[in-house]
Amino acid sequence: MFRSRIETYSEGVFVAVYDKKIIGVVAFQLIDYDVENPPPTWNAATDNGLIKKTHTPKGETVFGIDLTAVPGAPKGTGNRLLVEVGRQAIMKNLKRGVLGGRLPEYYKYSDKMSPEEYLQAKDDTGRFLDPEVRFYRRAGLEIGKVLPEYMHDDPDSLNYGVQLIWNNPFYAKRRIWRPFKVLVGRMLFPIYFRSIGEG
Repeated sequence: MFRSRIETYSEGVFVAVYDKKIIGVVAFQLIDYDVENPPPTWNAATDNGLIKKTHTPKGETVFGIDLTAVPGAPKGTGNRLLVEVGRQAIMKNLKRGVLGGRLPEYYKYSDKMSPEEYLQAKDDTGRFLDPEVRFYRRAGLEIGKVLPEYMHDDPDSLNYGVQLIWNNPFYAKRRIWRPFKVLVGRMLFPIYFRSIGEG
């Protein structure tokens, strides 16, 4: 599966290395994405993780496939990998970044609230209940639609997924503005993503 992703779109794979060991990886593809009519499942969105049939070289959306950091990885590893995805979106003038996230702790609350309520629920300190949603919200992604049966065999999430969306603030639709917007994005990139990279 990993090899298929590299063969199909090598620019869509980044690894984090610490002490000469791989401690994290992020993988994404480019697709044409309809926010109002998203793929119904992760398998459909990613060609079962292979991306050979779903990657679209001229797609305007970065679609996240996988983001993983090994246990014990230095703090901020996942954030830094996510920053690199954002960098690619800005440099390539892509419209948005999207992923279908899990709800890994929903099973604890499913008898008390709906998935929609759970995604907005916060604890006594004001943090989102779900750790994955909390991570992506802190990184600037917005919560979209709840996706029933999006995940296959994910009892913790009760097979629910959630659409998480980041709109590229430097995206230029008109060709005449693209070089300028990309240049501005490159200049402001360190500032814009500083809070993510240091998280």
